[in-house]
Amino acid sequence: MKAEQRRTNERLDEAEGRIEEAETLLQAMGRLMKKLMQPQANTEAKLDDQEGRARRDNLRIYGIPEKDEGDNMCGFLEKLLRETLDISEDMEVRIERAHRVQGKEVIRRAWQKKSVYHNNTCFFIDHDYTPAVLKKRFE
Repeated sequence: MKAEQRRTNERLDEAEGRIEEAETLLQAMGRLMKKLMQPQANTEAKLDDQEGRARRDNLRIYGIPEKDEGDNMCGFLEKLLRETLDISEDMEVRIERAHRVQGKEVIRRAWQKKSVYHNNTCFFIDHDYTPAVLKKRFE
C-alpha cells in the first residue's frame, strides 16, 4: 500500500513538473507572439492610413439607376452634380474617372440639401472611406 502511494506521489510530482514546464513555455510563446504581432499591426495601420489618404478626394454616389448616364459617364456626372447641387459653371467640377470626382465642396452642398434627387430617385454622396474607417464609424 505504501509503495503504491509512493508511486502515485512520484507520478503526481512528475505530472506537476510537466504542467509547470508547459505553463512556462506557454507564457513565453504568448510573449513572443505578442512581440511578433506588433510590427504587423503597425504595418496594417500605416497601410490603412495610406489608403485613406489616397481616397481623400474620392466620392461615392449611391442610388442612381443604371443606364441613366448613357455613353458619357463623366459628362453625366458633371451635369448631375451641377444641376442637383446648384454648382455654378465657374466652379470647377473635375471628374478624373467615371467613379471619381473632386469632393469636399460637392459633399458639403449635398449635406446642405439633405435629399438629392435624379428622376424622382433619391441618391446619396459620401466620402470613399476605407473598410477599416467604415467599421470604426459604425461602432
